[in-house]
Amino acid sequence: MKLNCGPTPWEKHKAKEQWHSFFCLWPRRMDKDPHDCRWLETVERRGSCYLGYWDWEFRPKEKQ
Repeated sequence: MKLNCGPTPWEKHKAKEQWHSFFCLWPRRMDKDPHDCRWLETVERRGSCYLGYWDWEFRPKEKQ
């Protein structure tokens, strides 16, 4: 029997380093404007991992 186990941990890690959609359950400051906070809204984020800790960047999601 062949199964698809989904992405590997390394693929998941690399995907977090690219911009992706994220729903803010808590207020988040957008990086371009420190007075721009978003809450209960979908934004985009990307992260960088250093010594096991993630540092996140946020930006407003582009309207389509």
